[in-house]
Amino acid sequence: MNETTEIIGSLLFTSMGHERLSENIKSLSKETTWWRNRTAIISITPEQRGKVIEIGIREPTESWRFLIKPLEIKEREEIEINQPKRRLKKNIMNLKKKIVQRRVFYKNVNEKKKKN
Repeated sequence: MNETTEIIGSLLFTSMGHERLSENIKSLSKETTWWRNRTAIISITPEQRGKVIEIGIREPTESWRFLIKPLEIKEREEIEINQPKRRLKKNIMNLKKKIVQRRVFYKNVNEKKKKN
């Protein structure tokens, strides 16, 4: 969601011919970046890790037009997957044994057919 918000913000700033404000306007966070044009003041508030957590658009009088907050993404639990048991060598030996048994069987069947 943060990527989507960043893209929306980027397109918005590009289209409006933005001008970055040098000071914060009644901001709870010193990290908030402010942009303005003739009709709006836009704020971007990042999280500690640098991801955007809030985009606000205000009137020049500082009243809110709307506020975009990306949904929180909960951390996913890692599920441990058990490795398959080490029966591979045993299985290969059993396969080889069966192949040899079948060859011997079919060889005997073919010999009996030739005799008849």
